[in-house]
Amino acid sequence: MLATKRYEYLPIEKIEFHHTLTNHRKLDMAKVAHLERDIIANGLFEPLVIWERNNNEYYLVGGFHRMNAIQGIRKSNPGYFDRVDVRVVTGDPDEIRALNLKLNSDRVETKITDFFQTVIYLNNANWSKVRIADFFDKSVR
Repeated sequence: MLATKRYEYLPIEKIEFHHTLTNHRKLDMAKVAHLERDIIANGLFEPLVIWERNNNEYYLVGGFHRMNAIQGIRKSNPGYFDRVDVRVVTGDPDEIRALNLKLNSDRVETKITDFFQTVIYLNNANWSKVRIADFFDKSVR
């Protein structure tokens, strides 16, 4: 079952990229540059969402633009953001993959094909139509 396990500050070196969890949007370098300036000036307002698959095994689920901005800040400012604010979630791989898409679903750039591919994936993982609809806050129709 998908759940928030805890909020914490996690050493940035512990956060990895999982091969099945990708950003559904193309990385916008102008947005990354804007986030770099904003995070330097105001701090990180929204924590990164991290999946703890096993004990001390952390994968980025949400916040790909923010993570790239933080990496840019670290290159220019050694010692900055050695630890980052994260929301640690747990769940089975299918739930995490669906969460990965859901985190971007409120954004304008999310494509209907991303939803379609995820619904097919979850259907093949034996999720019921009701469970899929509930997860995405949609009706079954």
